[in-house]
Amino acid sequence: RVFDWHSACLYGSGRAEAKKPAPSGQVLLIDEIDKAESDLPNALLEVLANLGFREPYGGSEVRCTEATRPLVILTTNEERELPHAFLRRCMVHSLHLPTDRTALVKRFMALGEQHQQLPGRQACHVMEAAAVLVADARAKLDGTGLYMPGTSEFLDLVAAVSKLGNTEKVQTDLLRQIAPFSLDKAAPRHR
Repeated sequence: RVFDWHSACLYGSGRAEAKKPAPSGQVLLIDEIDKAESDLPNALLEVLANLGFREPYGGSEVRCTEATRPLVILTTNEERELPHAFLRRCMVHSLHLPTDRTALVKRFMALGEQHQQLPGRQACHVMEAAAVLVADARAKLDGTGLYMPGTSEFLDLVAAVSKLGNTEKVQTDLLRQIAPFSLDKAAPRHR
């Protein structure tokens, strides 16, 4: 997806932000670059070095100046190694979940509050229960080589129970019922 300032504000936080003047500068997000065509990183290096490119098939030229160069943010799941020449020109920030169980539950709770879809105290208890379930699943799977659930599974669990249940008890019961399907990706399923 590509957003200008107005459409990004409408998509994200709401209509009030869209009325503010656009900040100077641009940000280009390329999500999961490791899943793109293998020649994209090197092609991107050329585009950034030349400060522009020509649209394919005789299109117009798209250019920026040194002053208007965008901040380019790339994400990767490290499913494929990126070219060394490309990586040399990147600043790398790796995101890792804490290994300490208490710190992990606190991290999930903080993330849950940012994405909160449950009201008040109810949210706190249900999010904590979900965080504990994910932390326990990670501890169980650590060292097995199997997929370890993380932030997205935690947020998915909280979102699911917030949409499906209207009381803390119902949400907690739902959480216990659906957690195995979200957290243990390698478990055999009986039909």
